[in-house]
Amino acid sequence: MLSVNVRLFGTLSRTFEDYHHSCGLDIAIASRGDIHDLLVHLDLIGESIGMVFMDDKQVNNTTKLNDNARIKIFQPIFGG
Repeated sequence: MLSVNVRLFGTLSRTFEDYHHSCGLDIAIASRGDIHDLLVHLDLIGESIGMVFMDDKQVNNTTKLNDNARIKIFQPIFGG
């Protein structure tokens, strides 16, 4: 198992009743998991996801998770 810490931005955190942005969510996920597996685990697949960062580097859905990684998931940002 891998352990990651996830922080959610925008309204994504509303899905999790006990979510606190200051500490995020500590998640255990199968070894060899990737970002897509994490989004499935968090039930965020149907949500609109803008950018995902792992340890402050932008990643995509096929990026393999690192143990003890810090994940940041952002909603798309619109404006003008």
